[in-house]
Amino acid sequence: MNGVFFKNPNLYEENQNLKMTELNILKDNIGRKLKVFIYFNDDEKFISGILENYQNYLLIISDPNNGNWYLIPQQNLSYIEFEEKINF
Repeated sequence: MNGVFFKNPNLYEENQNLKMTELNILKDNIGRKLKVFIYFNDDEKFISGILENYQNYLLIISDPNNGNWYLIPQQNLSYIEFEEKINF
């Protein structure tokens, strides 16, 4: 091909709607216990704690067992597992 391709005009809008839904679910469940599964150096690890806040694609988690706080960029996020019933 010559580098010309069809651009889907709805693709950007669909991605934005998905991000807004994700943002609303996390914001509606601040204070809930969860496990955050993340990738670092080709290893999947998890952090357990309480969702304190979600701002600009950054999760803020506190661990009440040891008093640590974690700032997790969304780019390292694999998935989230809530340990309590969530609002959505």
